[in-house]
Parts: sequence; C-alpha cells; structure tokens
Amino acid sequence: MNPTFGLAAPRHVHDPIDAAQPSGVSKASPRRAGAARGWRDRLEPLRAESQEMLHLDALRLIASAGIVIFHMGLPVWDSPAWARVWSWRVDFNLFVDLFFVISGYVITAVYGARVEGKGQYAAFLQRRLARLLPLHLVTLAAFVLIGLGGMAGLYMLNDAGRYNWSCLPTNLLLTQSLGGCPTLAFNFVSWSISAEFWMYVIFPLLLLPRRAGRIWLAVMTVAVLAGLLAAPRLWHTGAAFYDWTAAGGVARALGGFLLGMTFFQYRGVLARLPAPDMIMWALLSAFLVGGAMHANKTVLLGVIYATAAAAIAADQKGRASRLVRRLAPGGQLTYSLYMLHPLMGAVGVGLIGIDLFDLRGAAMRWWILGCTALLVPIAYLSLMLLERPARRWMSDLTWRSSEPAEPAVISSLDPPAPRAPSL
Repeated sequence: MNPTFGLAAPRHVHDPIDAAQPSGVSKASPRRAGAARGWRDRLEPLRAESQEMLHLDALRLIASAGIVIFHMGLPVWDSPAWARVWSWRVDFNLFVDLFFVISGYVITAVYGARVEGKGQYAAFLQRRLARLLPLHLVTLAAFVLIGLGGMAGLYMLNDAGRYNWSCLPTNLLLTQSLGGCPTLAFNFVSWSISAEFWMYVIFPLLLLPRRAGRIWLAVMTVAVLAGLLAAPRLWHTGAAFYDWTAAGGVARALGGFLLGMTFFQYRGVLARLPAPDMIMWALLSAFLVGGAMHANKTVLLGVIYATAAAAIAADQKGRASRLVRRLAPGGQLTYSLYMLHPLMGAVGVGLIGIDLFDLRGAAMRWWILGCTALLVPIAYLSLMLLERPARRWMSDLTWRSSEPAEPAVISSLDPPAPRAPSL
C-alpha cells in the first residue's frame, strides 16, 4: 500500500512500504543487531512512518480493510438477505487500484533519482524484493501445504481450483500477472504483488518521459489510461481493465502506477487544492455510497483516483486531524493484512468453520467476523517477527557498496531517506 511533499523537498523522505530496511544509523550490522534482540523486544508499538504522509497512511489502512471485507464477506450463500446486505462492497476491489496509485507516487518520490546506474538499479530491486518476498513465500508455502493435504484426503478443499499446480512456478517467480497462469491460484491476491514487482522492473523506462518534461509523463499516463478504458471495445477483452487480475493484471497496475508518478510530478499543483482533507473524506464517502447504489464502476474508479489526489494534497498542507493521526500508524499493517487474509479465509473460514464445525447462518457470520478481527494481531506479529527481520536480512546481503552515502533517517527502523526532487 506513502509520503507527500511540499513545493520544496522535505528534510526526510522515506518509503513506507520499505519500513524495515536497514538504516545505517547504527554501526552494527542490522542482522547482528536483530539477532541480539529477543522476540519480545521486537514487539514495538506501531508508529506513523512519517509526519509528511499521514493521510496516505490512513488511506492505505482503509483500503486494506476494504479488500479484507471484500473477500471475507464472500461465504454468505446460505442467506439471500445477508448477501444483499453485503452487495454494497462489491466494488471494493477498486481499492487495489488505489494501492497502485500510491505505489507509483512513493516509488517516484523515493527512488526517482536513484536508479540511474546498474548498481543503483540492482539495489533498488533488492530492496523491493526484500519488501515483497518474505511474506509472499510464506503464504505461498502455506497454500501449497493446504493443497497437499487436500490431495492426501485429509480434508475437502472448498475451492479446489485455487490449487492449480501448473501455476506454482509462475506464483513462485512472481510472473502470474503476465498471463502465465489462467486462474488465480494459491494466494490469489498475489497477482497484484506480481504486477507491482513488474512495475519496479520497468521503473527506469517509466522515468524516461519525465526527463523531457513532466508534461510528457502526464501525456503518457492519459494515453495508457485511455487505452485501458477502450480495451474491451478495441481488443475485445471482455472485462474492463479494473477487473483484470491473472490475465492483464500488469497492465492494470501500469495505469495506476503511472498516475501516481504523475501526481508526484504535479504535487505542487495539488497543494493548491482548498480543504483537501475534507475533500478526501467526501470522496471516500461518495465511493462507499456509490458502491451501495451500484453506480457505474468506471466513475467509481475515478473517485478512487481523486481520493488519492486529495490525500496527497492534504499531506502537502502539513496538517492532520486527530482521526487521521490515529489511523496512520495502522498503515504499516497494510501489506500483512492484504497477504494474510486469503490464508485466514482458507484455514479459519474454510477448513475450520466450514469443514470442521459445519457452521452456517448466523453462526458462520459471527465466525467470519471473529476471523476478520483476528487478522489484526496476526498481521502485527507477522510484521514484527517475520517481515521486518527478513527485510533487514535480505537488504543487507549485497550491493551495499554501489549505493551513495545516505542522509539521516527518522528512526532505526526506517529505510534510507533520500531527498525528494523539488519542483
């Protein structure tokens, strides 16, 4: 799932989706320092990752909650009335497109001037993989074990099609969004992680138009989004691009990622928006109401894009409400919640709730609610005990000598903090 900046570059800029990279503040190796700490010492309070991105952090938490609700509310087939109640969240998959926009903004802010050479590019990909791979591989391994247990007859798989073994290599190599797998297999949300990774791979190419002037980046963004919107008619793709996942997911990510890059280039213009915090909440409310009324999904996508722009503008103002400040620290759990909730659905809801206890009706709905609530502490433990140590270890493996000297950072848990280019 994001820093924002004023007209001039801030003193410290960091990537919130890299929040456990080695900082260089301490002379000790991050691996040695991490090994010396007990597991209880790692359980630190969640803190906002930057005072310059509070609105975007809050949006990340809200978006991840929306995705969890979108998927965890699916097993309600036994109650038509309950299914109608839950129909208001049918468009919550558009929160994934919000993540792509935020990612494009963040990556441009933090790395836009730091992928100019082979060494810097290699270090960039290393850090991005250190962010994505640990939890991806753990959840993939868990789904593989579940699939093997089903094959052995230990239980009945509620969604046997998810365990498409021919798709295991593509999931392992993060190529499933390129069309190498015809279905959403294993941890089905990882298609977006694959799409995100390929945005990192081509990131230097996406920066080329910016060198000729920011207007050319905006032109390319508009052209790509227009092409994506026209795809069903021009290329007979069937589904609109904002519903592409296993087939075409990387193209879907490209549109949002480019838009985020463009927002960064025009952040000074966005800063002129009056009362952007109120506009952000109004747009988010409009999205929820529009979804409940089954409004045109393309219009709702535009609302999501505008919500991201308003959040960027709000952070440019440098002021945040008490609600935003309370929500922002939870933005650190975005990736954990996103990657772990399909596993909770498969184990907590599927294997335990359905297969073991045969829950139905109100009992099942309460069970789903409990499983959803349990995701929060599980995501926190995953972040502190698995993801952060793994990121430090992977980021410390190599390519250290190829990076330039790094300025001060906000805390020892933050990544290196390059200065963002000013307008």
